[in-house]
Amino acid sequence: MVKRSLQATPAGIQQAKRSFAITGWNQEDLAAEVNLKTRQPIWRFFTGQPVDRHVFMDICSILNLEWREIADNPPAEFPIPGEKALPITAEIETLVAQTRSQLRETVENQCGVLQLLDISHPVNINDIYIDVNILKKITSQQYLRSPT
Repeated sequence: MVKRSLQATPAGIQQAKRSFAITGWNQEDLAAEVNLKTRQPIWRFFTGQPVDRHVFMDICSILNLEWREIADNPPAEFPIPGEKALPITAEIETLVAQTRSQLRETVENQCGVLQLLDISHPVNINDIYIDVNILKKITSQQYLRSPT
């Protein structure tokens, strides 16, 4: 599972401080660049404390740093920004099919029979619904058209 926060390694902090010094900004300027209301996450980043991963990645991006090189134990399964995650639709479809097969009988038992107010015996749900035939032309109104 992907962690919600990241923290910088001591070597990463030094690298980030060098890049930060080149910009000539203060922590408030960097916070404004990252669209933060306070500079606390910036301070936490530079002291090696955990920071929200999106903020961590934005700080690294603005300082032209590779966030995976700065982070302490970066998660391997977290995709690089701009990179699409691998499609898992086949796995999901397999899980859905397994779940449906396991729960089909339970759902049919619980929801397949209705007790209607005016009828004394239960009614199977398949007896209520019927197939519908759709006509392209309404047969009852065909006689209204006069032949021309």
